[in-house]
Amino acid sequence: MIQQFPLSTAGRNFALHGDGARIISAFTSPSHDSSGRRSALRQLLCDFPELNPPEVILEDDVHVGECFEFQGSYGQIGISLPEPVHISSVSLEHVSPTMVSSGRARQAPKEIEVWASLERGAVLDSRWSVRSAHSFHISSSHSLPANATPSFVRAAQLEFDLFGVPLRQQFHVTEVLPACAVRHIIIVVRSNWGSDSTCLYHVGVYGNISLQNVDTM
Repeated sequence: MIQQFPLSTAGRNFALHGDGARIISAFTSPSHDSSGRRSALRQLLCDFPELNPPEVILEDDVHVGECFEFQGSYGQIGISLPEPVHISSVSLEHVSPTMVSSGRARQAPKEIEVWASLERGAVLDSRWSVRSAHSFHISSSHSLPANATPSFVRAAQLEFDLFGVPLRQQFHVTEVLPACAVRHIIIVVRSNWGSDSTCLYHVGVYGNISLQNVDTM
């Protein structure tokens, strides 16, 4: 069930690049250029701009075309939060379908899962769906984060509504997760709205700082 809240009550977004959030390359699908123009122009211009990096989803502003695109309807992106957080909700945003062609609109994600890496020492609950960190490791050129825990738990299963209002939609995480501190998350896109590639424009993470982390500040 989709949970949406006014952004003014969402609180601090811990997934902002300017606040210290970073992309985890080992858990992130490679970028893709569905237009094909980049490869052709690179033959003529050696300094042709690179594709939008995954970091674009960690910016608060959303503009047409400024998204992280990956091939197919299934992909993932890893995010390292600036500090351990008790996550209460996540947000996703895509540009309005009225502002782009139907082909670009269909690149919006549809079914999404959020997986969270708990801090060391956390006790896993038998009710949780658990996967190993290595099962998300898709980039052989990048190693796993040194401080990543060996297990991820599924924090949420979401469905983004392409035609929903507001455009930035927020979703609760599982009820038991807010009691645990989280440092790394993985957004897994399981389907989109009918395109051969998928675009992610913005991901937000909301909650509260771990009290243990506050005590050490």
